Amino acid sequence: MVSRLINADVELDDLEPEGRRAYVDAQRWIALWDGIAIGIGFAGIVITVAMGHGLVGIGFVVMLGVAIHRYRNPDEEYGLAKGRLAEMPPPPEPLSWEEHVKKYGHRDGEPLTDAEERALINGHASDLGDEHA
Repeated sequence: MVSRLINADVELDDLEPEGRRAYVDAQRWIALWDGIAIGIGFAGIVITVAMGHGLVGIGFVVMLGVAIHRYRNPDEEYGLAKGRLAEMPPPPEPLSWEEHVKKYGHRDGEPLTDAEERALINGHASDLGDEHA
């Protein structure tokens, strides 16, 4: 079940309590492995640059701390555990050509031609061709 939840586009409010826990746990594992991968990569860079000096241990400990923090608090990174993604409003629907002209009185910054105005008034925007429909 966890493997299906990792790649799912899920609203937490729609899940049962068991599913919600499984989804958040899956996100925590993702955060943990992301942090471990970042820590290993950062340690490799530090090893390359510092050639074995004390910075290697410091870098690894810092990145391990980041991994543990992300594991314990996945909502900070992904906005999932507290449902913050669900609170975001949906993007607005794009306006049709007629609605755009009614609202703004122009098309892409250009004034309307007489034919466009007549078509809009008469409700026959499709008469102007595909580019205006």
